[in-house]
Amino acid sequence: IVGVFVYRSRKKITLLQTRNALFMKSIQDCVIVCDTHGKVVEYNASVQKIFGYNPTEAIGFSIDKFYGNEGDWQKVSSEIDSTNYFKAEIILKRKSGEDFLSYLSANAIYDNDELIGLSYKMLVHPDYFEIVDQHFKNQFANRTVDSYLEYKMVRSDGEEIWVGQNSRMTFNPNDSKSITGFFGVVRNLDEMKKVLLELQASELKYRELFDNSMEMIQSMTPEGDILYVNDAWKHRFGYEDDEIEKINLFDLIHEDSKVYCENLLSDILKIGEVSDDKEFSFKMVTKDGGIVAVKGSVGVKYSDNQVQSIQAFLRDVTEQAAIEEALKKSEENFRIIGASIHDVFFLYDYQSMTYDYISPNCEAVLGAKPEFFLEGKNYADHFVHPEDRKLVKAMEEKVKSGEIGNVEYRRIVGDEIRWVNEKWFPIINEIGDTVRISGVCRDITEMKGAYNTIYEQNLEISQSILYAKNIQESTLPNKEEVSSIFPESFVFYRAKDVLSGDLYIFESVLGDNDSLWPAFIVGDCTGHGVPGGVLSLLCSGLLTESLTSPKVNSPAEALDFVRSKLIRLFRSNPSKYILDGMDAAFCVLNREDMVLNFAGANLTCYVVRAEEVLEYKGDKQPVGYSSEMEPFVNYTIKIEEGDIIYLTTDGYVDQFGGPLNKKFLRKRFTKLLLDIKDLPMADQRYRIEKQFFDWKGDIDQTDDIALIAVKI
Repeated sequence: IVGVFVYRSRKKITLLQTRNALFMKSIQDCVIVCDTHGKVVEYNASVQKIFGYNPTEAIGFSIDKFYGNEGDWQKVSSEIDSTNYFKAEIILKRKSGEDFLSYLSANAIYDNDELIGLSYKMLVHPDYFEIVDQHFKNQFANRTVDSYLEYKMVRSDGEEIWVGQNSRMTFNPNDSKSITGFFGVVRNLDEMKKVLLELQASELKYRELFDNSMEMIQSMTPEGDILYVNDAWKHRFGYEDDEIEKINLFDLIHEDSKVYCENLLSDILKIGEVSDDKEFSFKMVTKDGGIVAVKGSVGVKYSDNQVQSIQAFLRDVTEQAAIEEALKKSEENFRIIGASIHDVFFLYDYQSMTYDYISPNCEAVLGAKPEFFLEGKNYADHFVHPEDRKLVKAMEEKVKSGEIGNVEYRRIVGDEIRWVNEKWFPIINEIGDTVRISGVCRDITEMKGAYNTIYEQNLEISQSILYAKNIQESTLPNKEEVSSIFPESFVFYRAKDVLSGDLYIFESVLGDNDSLWPAFIVGDCTGHGVPGGVLSLLCSGLLTESLTSPKVNSPAEALDFVRSKLIRLFRSNPSKYILDGMDAAFCVLNREDMVLNFAGANLTCYVVRAEEVLEYKGDKQPVGYSSEMEPFVNYTIKIEEGDIIYLTTDGYVDQFGGPLNKKFLRKRFTKLLLDIKDLPMADQRYRIEKQFFDWKGDIDQTDDIALIAVKI
């Protein structure tokens, strides 16, 4: 739909702008594109408005962060993995953390082997081949990055369908003229085309209004070069077409308004947006030197997050007749749009206490025919559930005071009870009084039922997970048990979700001469949440078993022992293995000889001594099945009195945060260890925890964390 907004100078023009903006925003879809790893690579403006992320903030995010709960994410990903398609209502989550119900249609983008090798010409309808051919020749010749074209294609069964194709070219970074890639996204527009044909007459009315409107419409570049002005603009300012090409719009700004307009342009370019409902007033100068006071709104067109053009819809404040005529034409288009949307839209006049307009489909949503509302009858008294009437009344008082209102209530028709959501928007006059209300009503009965079902299911799942958390925590040594083995020590343990895939162990093992040697271990099992929690319980049991096995005489042999057990447990047949396993750091201390025995699987043992951090890196292989498995290597490390040994999973160093949202990384971690080495162990733990939360800020925790430290 091509729309023209006619901006107000009277009360009705205020109403028109608000209504049109409401309609246009209510019919936009959210589009999110991810790569094969589930990372967001692109999304449209509607996603920014609904989810709250700025144009670059969500790029690179894992798509599961947009889901309100793990269950929905697992359901969607599982369905796409098995069928490449998903379509249903789910709970999503905004940047603020607020959950909301949404209807999701998702599908995988994949190669079609049947099409590989076919000429694209075979898919294009013969009547449109020359158009398509010329379009892409021009795109290649002009090195145009993005293009869009609508045309007909032919399916394999001979059916003709309308499609819209977005095409993009990529270039060699060292040679902007060298094309390195070209891809297109084709969307089925068959149903949309049918609707567009039905609305063609309405579109022509909009175009006529645009070209012939008495409103002065101008479009310019950020530098002030004129891109377009309509006839009303030419007539009012006295310029011909050939003259307009040579002037700059800023030359037409009156001296009194130059600073104001320069600041307005600066804000648009700096902030990157302009309020849709804000009006601006300034003075301009005609060709013959006359002064024209104009009032109107400004729109901005963007491309690649850059301002491409600025549109102004202006009016001479004395030309009321032209504005009234524009209002009359747009009113009919408003009714056409209102009749084609499932939601109910209405406009209520507080001064006359009557409805100016309500959508014809109001009976289906609200249970009452249009005549009921237009006759001035009280809807709440007749149809709203008695227990909910106070909610509707409270919203009305809120909107009267100038705020936006939103309420959910039950409406009754006979024995039928259905849920309705209403949003009211105040229309305020020049002195700040609410004179009208525009509103949107939606039937949310099915959505409420689905939400209640999901809530109950989530409650059951949450209770089960919390019980599993208690089981998991019971397997971890408590503070007293840790202190009995290492009086000077601490543990920083934090799960990403309720359950953790990380674990830690403090035990004593039988050493030489029947002496007890303290053993301390951290493990990082594959995954987190429920899968990671289940695997951590299994690995914790196997590690504990290795401490008493007569076949195990070193940390390296213990890791070999656990790996062999895991492989046998996870093998469904001799040729198929599950690759899940564990990273681990395993230490046993011989106090008499001051020797630390260490073995690691993708994890490091840090020894802080004096002014340096000694790093002993474990083998680059997990405790679990892999294509190339070698026996784990045992390190014998001489320990001195006062050394502090740190073992940690990778959750701490992999945490995203800081001013640039980067990983914490090992370099910052070792510096932190040197900074805190002289502090008591309790203070060290406080500093490590504080540094983690300061770095993380408002960003979600990246992974589970298990970090232990012991002082010799």
